[in-house]
Order: sequence, then C-alpha cells, then structure tokens
Amino acid sequence: METYPQDTTANAVVIYKKGKVLCELINNDFRVVYEYETKIKVFSTEGTEYANITIPFYSPDKGATLKENLSRPEATVYNIENGKTVETKLEKNIFLKKDCRPPINK
Repeated sequence: METYPQDTTANAVVIYKKGKVLCELINNDFRVVYEYETKIKVFSTEGTEYANITIPFYSPDKGATLKENLSRPEATVYNIENGKTVETKLEKNIFLKKDCRPPINK
C-alpha cells in the first residue's frame, strides 16, 4: 500500500489497535496485565510522528504499594528494501518514561 485510498494525502494510517486485559496470580498476589498492540503504516517522513505512542499508567508517590509499570516493551519496524520486507526490532532504550503529572503545590 503506497497511499491510503480513502485519503490519498494521508501521511500515515492506523491499520489496527488491539488491547487485551488479563489477570495473573503471581506470588499470591493478583496482577492486572494490559497488552496493547498497534500497527501503523507510514507513507512519508511527516507520518513518522504517528509512530510515537503514549501509554499512560498510574505511578504514585514513592513508598506506595500499588503502582503500575511498563514491562517488556517491544517495537518492530518493517521496511521494503529491494522488493523484500526487512524486519528491524528496535532497542529498548528508545522507550522514554516521562512523568506527566502536574506539580503539586503544598
């Protein structure tokens, strides 16, 4: 697919988004696990910004027992080179963790 037929000026298109929620019992403690998967087709350099994904999660102040975290992030890029699909798995250091909470005025 070289362009998106419904909008030939589109720089990128989301092909699909999929989410799954699981409950796991680990060390006598229930954990809720969210799996998120998305596939984006980028048509131009301007479209690469759509490949930047934000995954919000709850991260309380230090010392709290309940928290969420991001584990096992994976990302793969597929390119067509000389008519063949080339798969490149991205390094884990491309994932950024950023605190987006507004500051609390005391």
